[in-house]
Amino acid sequence: MVWAVILPSVFNEFFPRGEFVGYNEKLENAYRELSPRDENGETFRSANNYNYWVSRKFTMQWVPEASAQNPLDWVKDWEWPDQYVLKNEYKRKASLINMTNRILCVSDELRRLIESLDPDTHLFRPLDLVLRNGRPSPEQFFTMIIRNWREAIRPAESDEGVLYRSSLSGLYTVPIQGVKEFRSVAVAEEAARGCHVWKDRTILSVDFYISDKLQSAAKEAGIRLPPHFKLKSV
Repeated sequence: MVWAVILPSVFNEFFPRGEFVGYNEKLENAYRELSPRDENGETFRSANNYNYWVSRKFTMQWVPEASAQNPLDWVKDWEWPDQYVLKNEYKRKASLINMTNRILCVSDELRRLIESLDPDTHLFRPLDLVLRNGRPSPEQFFTMIIRNWREAIRPAESDEGVLYRSSLSGLYTVPIQGVKEFRSVAVAEEAARGCHVWKDRTILSVDFYISDKLQSAAKEAGIRLPPHFKLKSV
């Protein structure tokens, strides 16, 4: 069984208002002092171009083959954020937070669960999560990069009308995102076998996917995940 995770587009505990502290300045200093280059060895036209390029490392699958065996070298030390300050808080605490530029951070408890199921796969880096009153979060959080990518969604076996295909990118979206609609989206479990957290190259509107084993373990442990919807297995 597979679940599609949808990060919220409105502010709530899974997407709280907040900002990175000192992150843009750190990247701008690196741009000026280190003259970083992109995956093709080209320099950047501006610090903004470089900042955008770095943000994509946390959400897109585009690690060059030369860095595939050493992903930590691909995301340079100075390219990881150090601190994120929340501007509002919620009574119900989230175990996964969608930060600026859709960069993810997870609680230590969720990180340990993910690493127990997907060992030596995803990238994690400690993050100082600061609450609105200036106090540090009582639980350690980690910035996370999902490194499992698959093509497990089966549009041809999904119910008619549930997916929309872009004429430009050729990728699909789920225009209406509800329980009924996602139960009509077909996923080949065999294509994602052995993965417990992953992204799919086929659909744009789903942030990532989790296995039934991870979903069940998180629920039992009281780990709060963003909204997630069961798919149709084929």
